[in-house]
Amino acid sequence: MFAHCSTRLSYIVRQAPFAAAHLIDEDVSVDFQELTTPSDRVAVIATIPLTDKEVWTPIRVGELLVFQDGLPFKFE
Repeated sequence: MFAHCSTRLSYIVRQAPFAAAHLIDEDVSVDFQELTTPSDRVAVIATIPLTDKEVWTPIRVGELLVFQDGLPFKFE
């Protein structure tokens, strides 16, 4: 997957050990450990961070990232 930031993007990589995530705008939590296997890995890319109590990585304006197998690779 390619992600190019023109104004605002952030991402988070989730992998084992999975934890619960709580949405910022709703009182909803998801326990990813119940929905995944130890070998799963996923990147979530959004215009703003979707969850609290987790570290989201901002993507710089003009930056292009490629995600492969849930991990980002930067093009400089």
